[in-house]
Formats: sequence, C-alpha cells, structure tokens
Amino acid sequence: MKGCKGFTLTELIVAVIIFILTLLALFATYEVFYRTSKQQIAIAQTSEKLRPAIEQLERFISDAGFGISKDDLDGETRPNYINEEDEPEEGETIQDNENNPSGINNYAAIAVSADNNITFETNNNNYNTPVQIHLKSIIGEYPFSGNYVVYDDIRFGNNEDLLKSSLELPETEQNFSTIVMDINKNIINGPIRGLPATNLLDNGNIIFICKKGAQSINDYYYFKTIKLSKQRNEERSDSKYNICNPKTYNLQIVRGEGIPQPLIPCVAYFNADFGCYDGRKTKWQNNICTKIKDLKAIRLGLIVQSGFINKEYLYSEGDTLKFPTLGRTETSIDPVEFTIQVDNSNIRNDMRYYKWEIIERIIATPNVNF
Repeated sequence: MKGCKGFTLTELIVAVIIFILTLLALFATYEVFYRTSKQQIAIAQTSEKLRPAIEQLERFISDAGFGISKDDLDGETRPNYINEEDEPEEGETIQDNENNPSGINNYAAIAVSADNNITFETNNNNYNTPVQIHLKSIIGEYPFSGNYVVYDDIRFGNNEDLLKSSLELPETEQNFSTIVMDINKNIINGPIRGLPATNLLDNGNIIFICKKGAQSINDYYYFKTIKLSKQRNEERSDSKYNICNPKTYNLQIVRGEGIPQPLIPCVAYFNADFGCYDGRKTKWQNNICTKIKDLKAIRLGLIVQSGFINKEYLYSEGDTLKFPTLGRTETSIDPVEFTIQVDNSNIRNDMRYYKWEIIERIIATPNVNF
C-alpha cells in the first residue's frame, strides 16, 4: 500500500536492544529483591527459632539459687569466679574434682569458669576466652519442682490434703520429695519422701518441692552447665549442622552429669560477665563479684549465624561485630568487638559470606541476693 512506511532494520534492532536491556534491568532488580527477601526471611526464621532458646536460657539463669539453703552457701568468702585449677579433668565431674572436693555447686548458686579450650579474636583480651556458666536451683525438669507454701498452723493444721493442694500437686501424684526451711532459708529438714509431718512444722516454715526421688541432702538440687561444644562444626559429622559455618560452635546445656544437649546451634561467639550493685549502679566485671550476695545480674553476649551461606561478601576483611555494652566495665569503656574470620581458600569457612546476629541480654538473678 502506497504511503505506508514500516520500521527500518536499524529501528527494529534498537527497539529489540532497548527491550532486552529493560528485561535485564527488571531481572537484576528482581534478583536483588529476591535475594534480599530470602535473607530477611532467613533472618526472621532464625530469630523465631532463637527466641524460645534464649527465653529458656534466661529462665535457667534467673531460676538459679531458688530454694537454696544458706547452709549450703559460703556467702561471705566464696567467689563466684572459679580459678582454672578448679576445673575438672576429662571424664571428671564438677562434684568430684579433687582440687575442689566439696564441689562448686555446694557453694555457689551461680558460678563461672573459663573454657580454656576455645579462644576468640576480639579487641579485649579479657573476653577472648569464653565462660562456662554453672547453675544450681531447686527448680528443674520435674514439673512441680520449685512449688512451695509457707506453713500456717491456723490455715493448715494437720490437713495434709490442703497442704498438698496448696503445693499445686494433683491428688494422684505420689513420688515427690520436699525440704523444709525457715524464713531465713536455713534448712530444717529434708529431703523427705512426700510431705513433712505437720506436727514437726512451725509457723513460717517454707515447704519446697524438690527433685523427684531425692533422698539425701546432696541430691535435691538441679545442676546445669551452659557452655560451648568442645568441637567446632567443621569437626562434627552430624548432618543437621551442615548449614552452620564450619568455624562455629554450638551452645549446649549439661544437666547434672548427663550428656551435653544442643541449645543454640551455629554460635560464632559466646561470653558473659557479672554485674555487682554497689548501692548506686551496677558495675560489670568478672572478678569484682567477690561475694555471692553481691551478685545482681549476668550479662550474656552471643553471635549467632542467621540464615545460610551467601553468594557475595556481606563483610569486608577486618570488619568486626560490636556488642552494645558487653565488655564495658569500670576500667574499660569499649564494648567487645568480634573479628570476622577470613578464609580465602574456602568459601564455606569464610565468615564474610554469612549473616550474623548479635544478641546481648542482661538477666537479673534475684534468687542469689542473700
């Protein structure tokens, strides 16, 4: 048809090029959006998984010291920080360490020891070695442990059924143990299988439910130790830890003399210090808590892997991860900075390719203020 003109070849080529460039730009935008969304989802999932573990950790620490008799504490002289020579040898339990025959848990509701098998690289040498946190409490895995009632002769008299219901024990529950303390938490009697005889109780006596089946004065407490695994994840064969950076550890809990159980996986750094109240403010430092009764709080610091390995660097060589306050003490104003570990020979080992979450918690320890 005369008078009608089509596109020239040059115009078609230019249009196609513009179309392709537009598609490439859209694809690049989508890829960035997808990668960012994937990272955010991974971070959110990690936070969701971490929340119950962190809450459990906080509960273990805040429960420490609950129901502990003053008879079992040397509150005037026993330091909370345990010297290296007090650490048990391989295969030896805390309780039977010959350098500490009475066992740290017979004195301290909360105690820490240096974990000298592990060393981190930070800006503060005092925080290069992680700690193990040893906890002692009457509250444990038995669901009724820690329940208590203050005896009142007018209210209870010889009514054991009322006493049992006040301890929130079901009628069918039979195999339980109790201890009796006075109002100053000095132990009077126990552990006793079942309820104490009411004719032996005085007004104000505190009846605690303790560990199920407890029979002697040495076994009615629950002992827990929070510590990092001895092995890095690169040394483990467990497939469930394959997602972890090989240079990370796993935060574990040891109940009594049992087998360590995982609490938080993929941990790049873990440490803690104590806060002691001097009447005006809380001072943070490991070795200033020279008396158990001075202990007010524990400050925890964790760096945990968030999500999976990335295709690009998220950090540069020399980058550090800085805690909000961990490491600030009376003598140091700088918080701990953990150095990102670089491994140019192996992407999986290189921490620059991973997203890391900094977690810091200040946990009150109300049960150790004697």
